[in-house]
Amino acid sequence: MNRLGSPQKPGSRRNLLRHALWSTLQLRLHEGLIITPIPSGTVTFLFTDVEASTRKWEQHQAAMKGAMARHDAILRTAIDSEDGSVFTTAGDAFCAAFSSAQNALAAAMSIQTTLNAEDWGAVAPFLVRVALHTGNADERDGDYFGPTLNRCARLLAIGHGGQTLVSATTAPLLLADLPSDLHLDDLGAHKLKDLDRPEHVFQVVHPELNSEFPALRSRSPVRDAADLLAEGNKAHAEQQWDLAYLSLTAAGEAVELAAEDLRRQGDAAFWSGRGDQALAIKEKAYGKFTNAGKKQPAALMALDLGVLYQYRLAVAVSNAWVARAEALVGDAVGTEAYGYLLRWKSVDAFEHGGGS
Repeated sequence: MNRLGSPQKPGSRRNLLRHALWSTLQLRLHEGLIITPIPSGTVTFLFTDVEASTRKWEQHQAAMKGAMARHDAILRTAIDSEDGSVFTTAGDAFCAAFSSAQNALAAAMSIQTTLNAEDWGAVAPFLVRVALHTGNADERDGDYFGPTLNRCARLLAIGHGGQTLVSATTAPLLLADLPSDLHLDDLGAHKLKDLDRPEHVFQVVHPELNSEFPALRSRSPVRDAADLLAEGNKAHAEQQWDLAYLSLTAAGEAVELAAEDLRRQGDAAFWSGRGDQALAIKEKAYGKFTNAGKKQPAALMALDLGVLYQYRLAVAVSNAWVARAEALVGDAVGTEAYGYLLRWKSVDAFEHGGGS
């Protein structure tokens, strides 16, 4: 019998038996009936999920069907190519196990770079968060159980879409043989939900991927809301729309945002492709400006909303917002809102052949 081939000279009874066993093995491999043993002992786990997937399913069901099929294929290809084993999937979440931390990292980077290069159309931005953690776990019937998995899941939960987080256990394993184009950012110690021991967290930085994210969604170390607001407003000024939106949103989870901060958050939502959120945020900003008696900023918000609803061909709603803006502007000639309103009317008249 060849080392890599089927039995030779199948005339004897022994060779006939070998030939039969080899043929059966080949058939079972072809049919996917031979299951590769999952890693055991010390295992590096890779957990993923899709950020804001529930909202995307609600808003773009047809597009999400195709997007999730592509997502699943990309993840399976990346994990399989690095000798990983997918042992659980649930909704948009994947759980995979690797014998090598380096292989898990390679799979994570393949996942993130491939997803980043895709055109996601209506469901963009399509962002996946990834967590890597290493330890021992109880294995039973092709699945894993125990505290190691719990910690990996909690680590994943504090991340943001597009971000890859690494635990303090996994980081030294990676640093021993880290690819030259990657590095690990030290994010400090963080308290994970329901776990007594804090986790020292690292972020993988890849030259082709975004590396700027808001504070982790953990309870410690606590970032002051003022820092998040400053970060968000700075990003807004620099037109880093995704970072501006995420930072201002994180700040809004800690404190109630002022009308001006909501205005910037709404801008960032719109320019980062979050149209529905932009409408809701700008409507909230309009309400705050109105309640504070600030007519000019309120008028500008109303005009912004008029434009956004016109983009959606919601003509009646758009006109209603413009009418509100007109009432707020009144006779305040020379104001920014007045000039904006005049431009709106000029464009509207041009597009409708002189009609109002």
